[in-house]
Amino acid sequence: MPSQPAPRCAPADRADGREPNPVVVVPGLLGSRLVVPGTGRSVWGDFEQGASDPRTVEGAGLFAFPMQLGVPLHRLQPSTDVDGTVGMVKGRIAGVPVRVRVYSDVLSSLGVASYGGSFGAGPRADAGAGSMAFEFAYDFRRSIDELACRLAAFLRQASRFVQLQRGNHDPVRFDLVAHSQGGLVLRYLLRYGGRLLPLDGLPEPSWEGAELVETAVIVGTPSGGAALAFERLLGGVPGNPLHRPYGPVLMSSFPSGYQLLPRVRHDPVQPLRGHTSDPLDPDFFIARDVGLVSSRLDADLARVLPGVEGVAARRDVAEDHLRKCLARAAAFQAAMDCPMPPPPPHLKLHLFLGDAHPTAARVAIPVGENSVQVLDQAPGDGTVLRRSALLDEQGDGSDLERVVSPIRWRSVTTLRRGHVALIGDPQLLAQLPALLGRDARH
Repeated sequence: MPSQPAPRCAPADRADGREPNPVVVVPGLLGSRLVVPGTGRSVWGDFEQGASDPRTVEGAGLFAFPMQLGVPLHRLQPSTDVDGTVGMVKGRIAGVPVRVRVYSDVLSSLGVASYGGSFGAGPRADAGAGSMAFEFAYDFRRSIDELACRLAAFLRQASRFVQLQRGNHDPVRFDLVAHSQGGLVLRYLLRYGGRLLPLDGLPEPSWEGAELVETAVIVGTPSGGAALAFERLLGGVPGNPLHRPYGPVLMSSFPSGYQLLPRVRHDPVQPLRGHTSDPLDPDFFIARDVGLVSSRLDADLARVLPGVEGVAARRDVAEDHLRKCLARAAAFQAAMDCPMPPPPPHLKLHLFLGDAHPTAARVAIPVGENSVQVLDQAPGDGTVLRRSALLDEQGDGSDLERVVSPIRWRSVTTLRRGHVALIGDPQLLAQLPALLGRDARH
């Protein structure tokens, strides 16, 4: 399918003389740097000499999300700090320094390089107040509703900074560019503002967060989940010339990872001998002996839980953590699928998605193998289906004029790129100025 906007986006209205809104870039899963507090030593994002090794007890403990029997997820605190967005992945191959671009193109195109995530320094000498842009780096391991609350707090803090720079107290709205998981953080913020998922029931849909946002550009976000999220939960992140492997126990400790799973109504998984095929039911993992509760991964679990003695005790902690993560994921997905009143008139939602790569639509998960077998594929970006990005509930998203989605997209643009490369696609970068009201022709 050729890349084209549908429907055509409305020109940004700056006839009233307003300055362009400040812009915030929100990265996806694994898109923020994690460091050891007080030392700056890399845990994730920079893989040069001195970075922590996830195969050690220390490195595994730093990278995994904490697990503690009976303690709610929101009370668990990782022993790492967030230190900016992964603009480039840095490492060495055969002793030679290598840098791989990730978010650097979109960050620099919006002027984020002059601000970073700090509000302490003023703008660059050649940057006017209207060009303000920021990065929202976040702990991608946490539950997405918690991240949305932190984004709301970030925007309020940034709003005060912008007012100070502008020398007035006029209300500030932001334009946000969010990639992959970051789009779910943004969509939850728009729906519910800075409210956590309640312990019982669902939050009341209110569009509370839309008071802070005028334009949301969402790129490659799995609004309907992604079957390949199973690969991260069951197989971890494979090693490559830049970094060592990050195993399944590490990745399946993330509460957010389960919130990226596909909806059961989309039939994403082959049933197993009469067992449920609902990926948010704990029996899905327990019956298959995979993921965090796999009997074959106790050595990895022991590195993450060095203070817990014995296989049975570690299994209890792992199963308790799995159940908490799945319950939170079920509540998150229900909240995101809850019908909403019409969005406020000022809010504009623009979607960029990939549709040129065969992408897993349905998978099988063999017992005990911590692996995923792809049964069916459909167009997408190699990770996220076109249908999931659109949240098309009746088709595969191939006919943009007939998409039935609860999300009221102002425009949809298809790109012929893979999932990570979407955020640096030249067509996306070329369209951003107009979408964000920074094009002189508008």
